[in-house]
Amino acid sequence: MNIALKNGFLVTPLNNSFKVEKKDIYIYDGKVSFDKKHDLKIDKEYNLNEAVIMPGLVNAHHHIYSTLSKGIPVKGPLKDFQGTLEKLWWKLDRVLQKEDVIASTVITLEESIKQGVSTIFDHHISVPFIKGSLEEMKRVFGKYCLNGVLAFEISDRNGKEIFNESLAENIDFYNKHLNSKYIKGTIGMHASFTISEDSMKTIKETIKDAPIHIHVAEAQSDVDKTLEMSGLRVIERLEKYDLLNKNSLIVHGNILNEKELQILSEKEIFVIHNPDSNMNNALKIKNISQTLSQNITLTVGTDGMTSNMLKSYKNAFILNRYLNQDPDTGWDEAMKVLLNAFKLKEAYGFDLGVREGEEADMIVMDYIPATPFNDNTFLGHFLFGITEARVKHFFKREHILMEDYKLTKTTEKDFFNNTRKNSVKLFQRFENLN
Repeated sequence: MNIALKNGFLVTPLNNSFKVEKKDIYIYDGKVSFDKKHDLKIDKEYNLNEAVIMPGLVNAHHHIYSTLSKGIPVKGPLKDFQGTLEKLWWKLDRVLQKEDVIASTVITLEESIKQGVSTIFDHHISVPFIKGSLEEMKRVFGKYCLNGVLAFEISDRNGKEIFNESLAENIDFYNKHLNSKYIKGTIGMHASFTISEDSMKTIKETIKDAPIHIHVAEAQSDVDKTLEMSGLRVIERLEKYDLLNKNSLIVHGNILNEKELQILSEKEIFVIHNPDSNMNNALKIKNISQTLSQNITLTVGTDGMTSNMLKSYKNAFILNRYLNQDPDTGWDEAMKVLLNAFKLKEAYGFDLGVREGEEADMIVMDYIPATPFNDNTFLGHFLFGITEARVKHFFKREHILMEDYKLTKTTEKDFFNNTRKNSVKLFQRFENLN
């Protein structure tokens, strides 16, 4: 299919800024062109009326497996973050079966398309369904034509057999998709405090230079228990075992000292900030100004809270201003956070999706600038306008994923009826678990 997008404002990420141009875009057999090829027929033409076009967004840390937790019968009080883990997430992941994983992936990908997200870095766990779980998720990603970077959580909290199966699932998937175009793998580690010294050694010996995807110092408990286990802080421990491999995802990092930040500044890694989740869990919030000032590459994820990256970008900006008690801070940080998301996308080999010759990966926002819109004003429009707008169209390669707010790739007719019925069984398994 050949598509023409006329009369829109195209936003292109550069190294340190964004370029805004009013131009027509053509998608020929899934690839971007700025020149009309008169010998090729245009199958669909859209007059965008000066709406904003951007590359498909990136969710740098998601938990698709959490999708069916809405309304689940958690017995409180939770008291603290450890209580949240033990009474909610560490129970949920022990009752998720194959059909739950597939349903969670379908729902999340549809929600992601509605929010303009084309690339998802997911950290998965389903203890009853380990072997082949990432391949099942990959199959759904293929159906919806989205990019995925998938990992299975490794820890010692469910015993040695589950540890070994989880590690094997990661390694098998990572190696199988090293050269895949739209799906990649990383090595999913839960957190330092749930992985023993022996397991750390095993992981390093097994994965070699593969990138890891790990929660780091999300709460004080991770720091304290890691010190108790190893005599080191979390980043120091990962450095000891030489696990800070290129393109690793260091998630949260809420409680890091200067030495740990210095170590990270010397690595080619990405730190992933999750403001919505941290606030929901009543945790200390990362000061991203401090991290970015150390020349560390930081961007944003949702940590399973939602699939709405636009909200996450805005909340990261506003929360950072609040933490620093400074109305002048935040602009440079917001620019870097958004740019770094697209750098992460490219670091894993995915096309940005809006440059000449690339495979298309672009969204059209229901946002028409009412004030001057150019390179210098883009960020203000993004933070206070675009993040509040809806995604109207979504183009991925030769596919139209969403047109006039409507998904073109949707679930079977009775899908949600079935998920509600299956969720009753899921909730019962959850309640019956000690």
